[in-house]
Parts: sequence; structure tokens; C-alpha cells
Amino acid sequence: SGDTISIPSGATIANSGTATGFGESGPAFYAKATEGNTSFTASTVVKIPYTQEQFDTDNCYDPSTNYRFTPTKAGYYLITVAAEARSNTSTSGSNSVYLYKNGSSIATTQTNSDDPINTALTHIVSANGSSDYFEGYIYSNMTSPFLNETTDGDCRFEGVWLREL
Repeated sequence: SGDTISIPSGATIANSGTATGFGESGPAFYAKATEGNTSFTASTVVKIPYTQEQFDTDNCYDPSTNYRFTPTKAGYYLITVAAEARSNTSTSGSNSVYLYKNGSSIATTQTNSDDPINTALTHIVSANGSSDYFEGYIYSNMTSPFLNETTDGDCRFEGVWLREL
């Protein structure tokens, strides 16, 4: 216990079966909204179309139809939902972003600010590895809001497996 063991290159490590989580990894993804301005309905909670997949290690994110992350490995995940909303007619307002699990909100945060309004939340969640899925939503009370995505990922949805349940 507490000893440091050096493993030479080319060696194979055998687990006696008593350790769990040894060398495990799981799904990770990063997607962002299409660069430019994507309009959405004001004063309504709407799903954010994160269409530009940057990476998806286990093909668990759908960037073309449902814009959802359906992890195939049970465990705890760290998930971030972020969006920047702007308006050509409003100078200030409030935005809320939501993390949904299986069609229901499980976390939200709100930002009150001058235009543009960047809002993000990060949450640790559990997933069963078969049917649970996650989505990002936004609400803005600005007049004629739009998602403002540039090259820096202001509108992003990302997640990574942390450990087993």
C-alpha cells in the first residue's frame, strides 16, 4: 500500500480482479451550434441544435436529428450546456440554459445581462448506459433572439464519462 511500482515499456499489466475501474474510459463528446446566427422563438424553452460535432469517441451524440447524447456505458458523467444568445433589437434581457435527461429538465441556470448573453451550466449526472439521454435547451426573453456561434464555442454541448455507478 502506497508503494510506487515502475512498469517498463512493453510490459502487460494483469488485474487480479480485486481492483475496479482499472484503466477504464468511456464516452466523451463535444458539439457546437452552427457558426453564424440561428434564430429561435423568444420566451419559449427550445432545444439547441448543436449540429457541429467536434469529436465523439463512442458515437453516442446525434448531431443531425435529435441533438442528444445517449451514452452507451453506465456511469457518472460531467456534462456542460452553453449558449450565447443575442438580439438585433434588444439591449438586455435574460437567458436560461437547461440540461434535460430523458425529456425532463434536471438542471438550469440563468444569466441577466446586456446583449450578448452567454450562459453555461455544468452538472454531474448518472446514466444507465442503455436508454438514458441528455439534451440542451435555451430560453430567452429578448426580442427576436438568435444563437450566436463563432469559432470559440460559445454555444457548446459536451460531456465525458467520469466513473462507473
